[in-house]
Amino acid sequence: MSDKGERDVPVRRYTDTEVRQLLEHATRAQRSAPATRQAQGLTLAELEEVAAEAHIDVGRLRAAAHELEIERAARPSGAVARLAGGPLRVRAEHTLPFEADEAALQRLVMTIGFMSGDDGEPRFVGRTFTWTVSTSSGRRTTVRVSAHGGNTSIEAEDRYGELAGGLFGGVLGGVGGGVGLGAGGAIAGTLGSAALAVAIPVAVIGGTYAACRIGFRAYVRKRTLELDRLCDRVARDLTESRGDKSTGGPTGSQTG
Repeated sequence: MSDKGERDVPVRRYTDTEVRQLLEHATRAQRSAPATRQAQGLTLAELEEVAAEAHIDVGRLRAAAHELEIERAARPSGAVARLAGGPLRVRAEHTLPFEADEAALQRLVMTIGFMSGDDGEPRFVGRTFTWTVSTSSGRRTTVRVSAHGGNTSIEAEDRYGELAGGLFGGVLGGVGGGVGLGAGGAIAGTLGSAALAVAIPVAVIGGTYAACRIGFRAYVRKRTLELDRLCDRVARDLTESRGDKSTGGPTGSQTG
Protein backbone atom coordinates (compact mmCIF):
# COMPACT_ATOMS: atom_id res chain seq x y z
CA MET A 1 0.00 0.00 0.00
CA SER A 2 1.29 3.48 -0.83
CA ASP A 3 1.97 6.16 1.71
CA LYS A 4 -0.92 8.13 0.28
CA GLY A 5 -3.24 5.19 0.77
CA GLU A 6 -2.16 4.85 4.39
CA ARG A 7 -2.78 8.54 4.99
CA ASP A 8 -6.30 8.21 3.54
CA VAL A 9 -7.27 5.56 6.13
CA PRO A 10 -9.28 7.30 8.89
CA VAL A 11 -7.82 7.14 12.43
CA ARG A 12 -9.90 4.83 14.62
CA ARG A 13 -10.90 6.37 17.94
CA TYR A 14 -12.29 4.21 20.74
CA THR A 15 -14.91 5.23 23.24
CA ASP A 16 -14.35 4.81 26.99
CA THR A 17 -16.54 1.70 26.97
CA GLU A 18 -14.57 0.21 24.08
CA VAL A 19 -11.28 0.99 25.86
CA ARG A 20 -12.42 -0.94 28.95
CA GLN A 21 -13.56 -3.83 26.76
CA LEU A 22 -10.23 -3.92 24.94
CA LEU A 23 -8.28 -3.85 28.21
CA GLU A 24 -10.43 -6.65 29.67
CA HIS A 25 -9.97 -8.73 26.52
CA ALA A 26 -6.19 -8.17 26.53
CA THR A 27 -6.00 -9.10 30.19
CA ARG A 28 -7.92 -12.35 29.63
CA ALA A 29 -5.71 -13.18 26.66
CA GLN A 30 -2.57 -12.55 28.70
CA ARG A 31 -3.79 -14.77 31.53
CA SER A 32 -4.54 -17.62 29.14
CA ALA A 33 -1.14 -17.41 27.43
CA PRO A 34 1.19 -20.32 28.38
CA ALA A 35 4.07 -18.01 29.25
CA THR A 36 1.99 -16.11 31.82
CA ARG A 37 -0.23 -18.89 33.11
CA GLN A 38 1.71 -19.15 36.36
CA ALA A 39 1.23 -15.47 37.17
CA GLN A 40 -2.40 -15.13 38.18
CA GLY A 41 -3.85 -11.62 37.97
CA LEU A 42 -2.07 -8.28 37.84
CA THR A 43 -0.06 -6.42 40.45
CA LEU A 44 -1.04 -2.92 41.51
CA ALA A 45 1.97 -1.53 39.64
CA GLU A 46 0.81 -3.26 36.46
CA LEU A 47 -2.72 -1.94 36.96
CA GLU A 48 -1.31 1.56 37.39
CA GLU A 49 0.49 1.24 34.05
CA VAL A 50 -2.75 0.17 32.38
CA ALA A 51 -4.63 3.03 34.05
CA ALA A 52 -2.04 5.57 32.88
CA GLU A 53 -2.33 4.29 29.30
CA ALA A 54 -6.14 4.56 29.53
CA HIS A 55 -5.92 8.07 31.06
CA ILE A 56 -7.45 6.88 34.33
CA ASP A 57 -6.51 8.73 37.53
CA VAL A 58 -3.84 6.55 39.19
CA GLY A 59 -4.57 8.14 42.57
CA ARG A 60 -8.18 7.01 42.39
CA LEU A 61 -7.04 3.55 41.35
CA ARG A 62 -4.84 3.31 44.45
CA ALA A 63 -7.70 4.51 46.66
CA ALA A 64 -10.01 1.93 45.09
CA ALA A 65 -7.41 -0.80 45.66
CA HIS A 66 -7.12 0.24 49.31
CA GLU A 67 -10.91 0.14 49.74
CA LEU A 68 -10.94 -3.30 48.13
CA GLU A 69 -8.42 -4.54 50.70
CA ILE A 70 -10.65 -3.26 53.49
CA GLU A 71 -13.67 -4.99 51.93
CA ARG A 72 -11.70 -8.24 51.73
CA ALA A 73 -10.70 -7.90 55.37
CA ALA A 74 -14.37 -7.66 56.40
CA ARG A 75 -15.43 -10.77 54.46
CA PRO A 76 -16.12 -13.94 56.44
CA SER A 77 -13.55 -16.73 56.15
CA GLY A 78 -14.14 -20.11 57.75
CA ALA A 79 -17.31 -21.92 58.80
CA VAL A 80 -17.90 -19.97 62.03
CA ALA A 81 -17.26 -16.59 60.37
CA ARG A 82 -19.62 -17.43 57.51
CA LEU A 83 -22.35 -18.35 59.98
CA ALA A 84 -21.78 -15.10 61.87
CA GLY A 85 -21.66 -13.01 58.68
CA GLY A 86 -18.18 -11.61 59.30
CA PRO A 87 -14.72 -12.53 60.63
CA LEU A 88 -14.22 -12.86 64.38
CA ARG A 89 -10.83 -11.14 64.15
CA VAL A 90 -9.72 -8.17 62.05
CA ARG A 91 -6.26 -6.61 61.96
CA ALA A 92 -4.87 -3.52 60.20
CA GLU A 93 -1.12 -2.97 59.74
CA HIS A 94 1.16 -0.11 58.76
CA THR A 95 4.96 0.08 58.56
CA LEU A 96 7.09 3.22 58.75
CA PRO A 97 10.68 3.33 57.40
CA PHE A 98 12.16 4.71 60.63
CA GLU A 99 12.28 3.97 64.36
CA ALA A 100 9.98 6.17 66.44
CA ASP A 101 11.55 7.51 69.63
CA GLU A 102 10.19 6.87 73.12
CA ALA A 103 8.72 10.36 73.47
CA ALA A 104 6.65 9.88 70.32
CA LEU A 105 5.44 6.49 71.56
CA GLN A 106 4.41 8.05 74.88
CA ARG A 107 2.26 10.62 73.09
CA LEU A 108 0.29 7.86 71.36
CA VAL A 109 -1.69 7.26 74.57
CA MET A 110 -3.72 10.40 73.92
CA THR A 111 -3.94 9.87 70.16
CA ILE A 112 -5.29 6.32 70.37
CA GLY A 113 -7.63 7.13 73.23
CA PHE A 114 -9.09 10.05 71.27
CA MET A 115 -9.44 8.10 68.03
CA SER A 116 -11.01 5.03 69.63
CA GLY A 117 -13.21 6.80 72.13
CA ASP A 118 -12.34 4.13 74.72
CA ASP A 119 -10.35 4.22 77.95
CA GLY A 120 -7.73 1.61 77.23
CA GLU A 121 -4.82 0.26 79.22
CA PRO A 122 -1.41 1.41 77.92
CA ARG A 123 1.80 -0.53 78.53
CA PHE A 124 5.40 0.11 77.54
CA VAL A 125 8.05 -2.58 77.25
CA GLY A 126 11.27 -1.16 75.83
CA ARG A 127 10.47 0.39 72.43
CA THR A 128 7.11 -1.38 72.18
CA PHE A 129 3.84 0.35 73.11
CA THR A 130 0.70 -1.72 73.62
CA TRP A 131 -2.81 -0.38 74.20
CA THR A 132 -5.72 -2.72 74.99
CA VAL A 133 -9.38 -2.32 75.82
CA SER A 134 -12.30 -4.69 76.35
CA THR A 135 -15.69 -3.07 75.82
CA SER A 136 -18.92 -3.98 77.57
CA SER A 137 -20.27 -5.29 74.26
CA GLY A 138 -17.59 -7.97 74.14
CA ARG A 139 -15.15 -6.44 71.64
CA ARG A 140 -11.46 -6.61 72.52
CA THR A 141 -9.10 -4.18 70.79
CA THR A 142 -5.30 -4.24 70.86
CA VAL A 143 -3.00 -1.64 69.32
CA ARG A 144 0.72 -2.42 69.23
CA VAL A 145 3.45 -0.05 68.01
CA SER A 146 7.00 -1.41 67.96
CA ALA A 147 10.19 0.37 66.86
CA HIS A 148 13.06 -1.95 65.89
CA GLY A 149 15.30 -2.88 62.99
CA GLY A 150 15.10 0.55 61.42
CA ASN A 151 11.30 0.41 61.10
CA THR A 152 8.22 1.11 63.18
CA SER A 153 5.39 -1.40 62.86
CA ILE A 154 1.82 -0.45 63.75
CA GLU A 155 -0.82 -3.13 64.33
CA ALA A 156 -4.44 -2.66 65.37
CA GLU A 157 -6.55 -5.74 66.04
CA ASP A 158 -10.17 -6.39 66.99
CA ARG A 159 -11.52 -9.68 68.36
CA TYR A 160 -15.27 -10.29 68.27
CA GLY A 161 -15.65 -13.80 69.70
CA GLU A 162 -17.36 -12.71 72.91
CA LEU A 163 -19.43 -10.10 71.09
CA ALA A 164 -20.69 -12.64 68.54
CA GLY A 165 -21.49 -15.12 71.29
CA GLY A 166 -23.55 -12.55 73.16
CA LEU A 167 -25.30 -11.34 70.01
CA PHE A 168 -26.28 -14.68 68.55
CA GLY A 169 -26.70 -16.49 71.85
CA GLY A 170 -28.57 -13.73 73.67
CA VAL A 171 -30.64 -12.11 70.92
CA LEU A 172 -31.23 -15.23 68.88
CA GLY A 173 -32.01 -17.37 71.91
CA GLY A 174 -34.00 -14.76 73.81
CA VAL A 175 -35.92 -12.97 71.08
CA GLY A 176 -35.99 -15.65 68.39
CA GLY A 177 -36.49 -18.66 70.61
CA GLY A 178 -38.52 -17.06 73.40
CA VAL A 179 -40.83 -14.90 71.30
CA GLY A 180 -41.07 -17.42 68.49
CA LEU A 181 -41.94 -20.36 70.70
CA GLY A 182 -44.30 -18.28 72.80
CA ALA A 183 -46.12 -16.80 69.81
CA GLY A 184 -46.23 -20.14 68.04
CA GLY A 185 -47.66 -21.90 71.04
CA ALA A 186 -50.26 -19.19 71.67
CA ILE A 187 -51.45 -19.01 68.07
CA ALA A 188 -51.41 -22.78 67.68
CA GLY A 189 -53.45 -23.15 70.85
CA THR A 190 -55.99 -20.60 69.70
CA LEU A 191 -56.35 -22.00 66.19
CA GLY A 192 -55.70 -25.62 67.09
CA SER A 193 -52.94 -25.98 64.45
CA ALA A 194 -49.85 -28.07 65.19
CA ALA A 195 -48.25 -26.90 61.92
CA LEU A 196 -48.35 -23.28 63.06
CA ALA A 197 -46.76 -24.26 66.35
CA VAL A 198 -43.69 -25.30 64.34
CA ALA A 199 -43.80 -22.83 61.43
CA ILE A 200 -44.05 -19.63 63.50
CA PRO A 201 -41.01 -20.30 65.73
CA VAL A 202 -38.96 -21.35 62.69
CA ALA A 203 -39.90 -18.14 60.85
CA VAL A 204 -39.19 -15.91 63.85
CA ILE A 205 -35.86 -17.60 64.64
CA GLY A 206 -34.82 -17.50 60.97
CA GLY A 207 -35.66 -13.81 60.66
CA THR A 208 -33.87 -12.97 63.91
CA TYR A 209 -30.77 -14.87 62.80
CA ALA A 210 -30.73 -13.05 59.45
CA ALA A 211 -31.03 -9.67 61.20
CA CYS A 212 -28.23 -10.54 63.65
CA ARG A 213 -25.99 -11.70 60.80
CA ILE A 214 -26.56 -8.52 58.78
CA GLY A 215 -25.97 -6.37 61.84
CA PHE A 216 -22.77 -8.17 62.78
CA ARG A 217 -21.39 -7.92 59.25
CA ALA A 218 -22.11 -4.17 59.12
CA TYR A 219 -20.45 -3.69 62.51
CA VAL A 220 -17.31 -5.58 61.47
CA ARG A 221 -17.01 -3.57 58.26
CA LYS A 222 -17.39 -0.32 60.21
CA ARG A 223 -14.75 -1.39 62.72
CA THR A 224 -12.39 -2.46 59.90
CA LEU A 225 -12.56 1.04 58.46
CA GLU A 226 -11.99 2.55 61.91
CA LEU A 227 -8.94 0.37 62.55
CA ASP A 228 -7.50 1.38 59.20
CA ARG A 229 -8.02 5.07 60.00
CA LEU A 230 -6.49 4.55 63.44
CA CYS A 231 -3.31 3.07 61.92
CA ASP A 232 -3.11 5.95 59.44
CA ARG A 233 -3.49 8.51 62.24
CA VAL A 234 -0.81 6.85 64.38
CA ALA A 235 1.53 6.72 61.37
CA ARG A 236 0.92 10.39 60.61
CA ASP A 237 1.53 11.46 64.22
CA LEU A 238 4.76 9.48 64.44
CA THR A 239 5.96 10.88 61.14
CA GLU A 240 5.13 14.47 62.03
CA SER A 241 6.90 14.07 65.37
CA ARG A 242 10.21 13.68 63.52
CA GLY A 243 9.50 16.27 60.81
CA ASP A 244 9.44 13.67 58.02
CA LYS A 245 6.54 13.68 55.57
CA SER A 246 7.34 10.23 54.16
CA THR A 247 4.80 7.95 55.83
CA GLY A 248 5.50 4.74 53.99
CA GLY A 249 2.28 2.84 53.29
CA PRO A 250 -0.22 0.42 54.71
CA THR A 251 0.78 -3.22 54.42
CA GLY A 252 -2.74 -4.59 54.43
CA SER A 253 -5.45 -6.03 56.63
CA GLN A 254 -5.92 -9.56 57.85
CA THR A 255 -8.88 -11.45 59.18
CA GLY A 256 -9.45 -14.65 61.07
